[in-house]
Amino acid sequence: MFVPENAIERALIAAARNPAARAAFARTLLEAQVYLALVPTSGTLIAGAEGRAVVPAGARLEVRTFSHGAGESVPFFTAPSRAEAAFSMEHIVTANKSRDLFTGYPNTAFWLNPGSDYGKHFTVAEIGRLLDGDFEEPPAHVIFDTPTSVLVSEPAVYPHGLAAKLAALFRSAAPIGRAFLAQHSVDGKPANLVIGIDADIPWDDLMRLLGPQLSAVLANGPVVDFVPSAKGSFASYFAARPAFYTRVL
Repeated sequence: MFVPENAIERALIAAARNPAARAAFARTLLEAQVYLALVPTSGTLIAGAEGRAVVPAGARLEVRTFSHGAGESVPFFTAPSRAEAAFSMEHIVTANKSRDLFTGYPNTAFWLNPGSDYGKHFTVAEIGRLLDGDFEEPPAHVIFDTPTSVLVSEPAVYPHGLAAKLAALFRSAAPIGRAFLAQHSVDGKPANLVIGIDADIPWDDLMRLLGPQLSAVLANGPVVDFVPSAKGSFASYFAARPAFYTRVL
């Protein structure tokens, strides 16, 4: 069981549960204190006071990479306990700032909390975007190689509380005209909620505007996807359904 030990771990859990919280997590991570495990390549660590390891003179330490896919990645961790769980061999744990790690190992992929219930792999391209101040994830595209059943429907138990919270948020956001609610399930898998939004500004600008507020509204709640209501796979469904929020001029 993953029990969060600090703010960055709480942000990580929120990002895993709600896509709208991922940009906020990326911003937090870049400036957060994280941890790196160093493994001796020569010499042996000596047990010091209070169980702390002492590096003897002449010993050399290195970062041990982990295999991910077809390549190697530098593991880093949100807490010392996550590093201890991932490394069975002799090692020491050092604290670093994520930004310093990323710049110190250029053109390198990183893996946050490998082996843990909550973590994330960062490609070289993703690290570059973070360092450039681009915290929004690029659109994800799912390609089905075989015929796939996608069911779009109204939830059997309508989430009135969530709809009310979102309506209150949208009421304060001038660019939003209408909002719709549905659920979608792929090949009989558990359904996710999806919110369709009719906005007056470009979609990416809207998500940047609403990101922090959506993170707060959806904290510890179900996974919710947000899509433009007037285009894409859900457009025809939303066009035939009443909006749960309509802007009053």
